[in-house]
Amino acid sequence: EMLSRKVLVKPSDKATKSKKWNIKETIDEATRRNPDACLHVENPGKPVLVFGQDLEALEREHEQACDGAVDVQKNGKSRKIRSTQNTMACIVLSWPGEMEADCKRWQARSVKWLQDTYGDQLKTVIRHDDEAFPHLHAFIVPDDLKAISLHPGDSAKQKAKADGLSPKEQ
Repeated sequence: EMLSRKVLVKPSDKATKSKKWNIKETIDEATRRNPDACLHVENPGKPVLVFGQDLEALEREHEQACDGAVDVQKNGKSRKIRSTQNTMACIVLSWPGEMEADCKRWQARSVKWLQDTYGDQLKTVIRHDDEAFPHLHAFIVPDDLKAISLHPGDSAKQKAKADGLSPKEQ
């Protein structure tokens, strides 16, 4: 999921009543386990930090990075990045059973895969044990604060564009 500081609500979102969460709401659900943010959890518990910094520190670091970031427009002028720009990604990986030795091995392999895939952009991985199945939340902040660059489909499209393929081929 790509996340922004402020969610841009489209008319189609209102029509389908789909709810897209912003970064603060996602962190509220993941770390703080605020009851309003995790209605789907009967007895919210404290998450387990598996890798990196805690989410409160990540939230502060991310806000500072966004506050100082500028975007260069096509006309060459600079401006602050939009609050609706997707600047963080969250990946959820779920284990389909009880917490056991194999789950711990899966967790270690998952974190290694995330590190190999995202490098220093991987900031935090937490585990929730208070739902039906243990699962990991990985938070990734791209160096350029453009989370779309983390999406494999967008990367493929950009490569196809650079290779001179038509928009339809992209």
